[in-house]
Amino acid sequence: MEMEKSASSKMTTVNVELKLQDHSGGGSSSATIAVTVDQKAHECVRHLKTPVFQESVTKMGPSGGSGGSNRDMDMRGVNRIVKVLVRHGHAIDAISFQFERNGQEEWSGDWGGRGGVLSEIHLGQDEYLISVKGHVGSFLFVTCLKSLTFVSNLRSYGPYGVEDGMPFTLAAAPGGKILGFHGRSWWLLDAIGIYVKTGNWYA
Repeated sequence: MEMEKSASSKMTTVNVELKLQDHSGGGSSSATIAVTVDQKAHECVRHLKTPVFQESVTKMGPSGGSGGSNRDMDMRGVNRIVKVLVRHGHAIDAISFQFERNGQEEWSGDWGGRGGVLSEIHLGQDEYLISVKGHVGSFLFVTCLKSLTFVSNLRSYGPYGVEDGMPFTLAAAPGGKILGFHGRSWWLLDAIGIYVKTGNWYA
């Protein structure tokens, strides 16, 4: 098989010569076909490499105040977020969330206090969060999260709390999704960050 590249910066035409052998004694024949592939695929073939899809999890944030205690989660085996519970009033009192790890559902526990009104977010099987946005401000002399809005690939949930203060956005890259959270809390939710899963092709 012989390959020949045409002049193109992004797409490549590969001329493939097929040599056919007739084992009954009739000799051999050949035919040439042209196949157009993208440049990356051509380089992989030229160097006899197979593209590999690799996933990684990136920690982003947190956004908010510096009070309270650290809140985090073990991301090993986490597949998706199933449900998010938000307690809110003049600020974000607390969040808790249910996630799936290796096919089993687990709860984070409450990050924050027991005040405010409880709102629930239920994500469908094919739904996932792609960004969290909100406001950081002061409530009873504490720098904390004043509002939160959760955005999925299908819709937005919120805003919860009061949209007052410094706005922020934590967003996954295109094609990525949020798998978990980290942050700080005591009797309020002081800060929030996200864990994002992304994937890329490597030659």
